Amino acid sequence: MKDAPEQIKTQGTETLQVVADGIASDAKSAAPVNYGNLKNQIQVSPPEDGGSVIRVEARADYSAYVEFGTGTHVEVENDPEGLPEYALQFKGSKEIPGMIARPYFFPAVRKWTTILKSKMIEILNKI
Repeated sequence: MKDAPEQIKTQGTETLQVVADGIASDAKSAAPVNYGNLKNQIQVSPPEDGGSVIRVEARADYSAYVEFGTGTHVEVENDPEGLPEYALQFKGSKEIPGMIARPYFFPAVRKWTTILKSKMIEILNKI
C-alpha cells in the first residue's frame, strides 16, 4: 500500500482498522474467561508502515496454549497458513493428557480475513 494512490491508502487503512478491531472483538468474545486476563490481553496496535500494518495480538503468556491445547489434546487443523507447525510445538513428547484446545483467536482471524478480502476488492473496484 506504500506506493498506492492516496485514496486507496486512506480507505485501505480504515478497512484494516475495522478488520483488526473486529478480530479483537470476536476473539475477546470467544476467549474462555477465568479471571479475564486472557481476554484483556487481546490488543490492537496503532497502524504502522504507512497504515499497511495493524497488529492484533493475544499477549497473555498462555494464549497459544489455550488456542491449541497441550499434551495429547493439541488440535492441529488441516490449514495451509502454517498453523499446524506452530501448534505442534505445544504437543510435547510425553503422553500426558494436557489441556483441550479452546480456539478463540484464529476463528476470528479467518472470519475477518474473508471480510478484508471482499472489502479491499470493493475499494479497488470503486476507485
